[in-house]
Amino acid sequence: MEARLTLERGQREARLREEFEANLRSSEDEKTQLKKKVAGLEAALKLATEKFETDQKSFQTRHELQLSAEKQINLKLRGETAILKKSVNG
Repeated sequence: MEARLTLERGQREARLREEFEANLRSSEDEKTQLKKKVAGLEAALKLATEKFETDQKSFQTRHELQLSAEKQINLKLRGETAILKKSVNG
């Protein structure tokens, strides 16, 4: 009787140990998968941030070029207006 109880207890402990180890492996696998997902998300965020910064610089450059062109047009129009005033006023 005692031998049977000892055997059952040993089997139960072995089963519980196996379940624990399986759960531990499963948790480690989940942890590894989550680390991979985090790394992927970090890489995507980095790329998105770099693209945003590049787009922002490009927009700023275009805006500066547009302002420069507008200034040149305004100067040209002022010059032409001055010439017309002189020719009208004689």
